[in-house]
Amino acid sequence: MLVGDLGKNIALKAEPGAAGGLRNLSRLLVGGSMIADRSAWRANDAVAYDALTDAASAAIATLFELADEGILELTQAVREATDIRREVFDVDGYDRDAVDAQRESLEQRTSELRGRSS
Repeated sequence: MLVGDLGKNIALKAEPGAAGGLRNLSRLLVGGSMIADRSAWRANDAVAYDALTDAASAAIATLFELADEGILELTQAVREATDIRREVFDVDGYDRDAVDAQRESLEQRTSELRGRSS
């Protein structure tokens, strides 16, 4: 298929039955609208998952701060940090309730840990 754009011809080789990638590209090149497949994630789901990973990072940082201060054994901090990362990876990112519940759990754990350093 040849698509004209600003006086240039761009050759695009389309495969039969291929997903809409080249079809969408050809629409864009000729100034048409590009139709994209919708993601199962909504924008605020991505924000919620980012908040979960931030909560995990804060909890892990607090664990290692406590280990540096001698309040917590390093091996215990490493073990719990590993568990936190595994739990975050195991959360279904498409399940908003699970993402929020895990974030809240991590925020509570971080508060408990910070209470130990005071």
